[in-house]
Amino acid sequence: MRSLGGSTAYDTIECDEYVSHPPAAAWRALTESDLLAQWWASGDVEPVPGHRFQLDMGPWGRQACQVLAADPDRLLTYTFGDGSLDTTITWRLVPEGTGTSVFLTHKGFDLQTPLGRQAYDGMGMGWPSVLARIAQAVPAGTPARGSRRSAVDHVRKVRVVHRRLSRTGPPYSRGTPREALTRASSGLPRG
Repeated sequence: MRSLGGSTAYDTIECDEYVSHPPAAAWRALTESDLLAQWWASGDVEPVPGHRFQLDMGPWGRQACQVLAADPDRLLTYTFGDGSLDTTITWRLVPEGTGTSVFLTHKGFDLQTPLGRQAYDGMGMGWPSVLARIAQAVPAGTPARGSRRSAVDHVRKVRVVHRRLSRTGPPYSRGTPREALTRASSGLPRG
């Protein structure tokens, strides 16, 4: 949370995706550079607190990052866009049946700046489709069987929640990306 002239403002994007592989396989897709590059961005990430690395975000440039926390097969947190966006990304892996729910929390967007607002809006729309590609990079293994979910690798369970805390009040839901687009194109307030 940032203090901006007596007010606080930050935003959070949350998504989740189910993959029909155990947490150890999903962990590899988050922490092995060659696998990470297959579904999101190339970079030399190592799950070691304090490790500094960069993610190549193509047209958005290389983003400086630093690992804050790592608990193998469970949790990975790192800063993202050090010196520009100054946000934090947390990945949580939760066993579900014989597969894994991958939870993403991307927080710390400064909506008081044009860069922060643009990044928040763009990433809020983009994260669900990016996260849906993680199953493509998860190392091959035995598909989930007997799970309450389908054995298809990329069965999606995506939820995007935008929350904002400011001097105006408590968190609120901005709805789905489609609803945000509808509001934006209709001239209705964005929330």
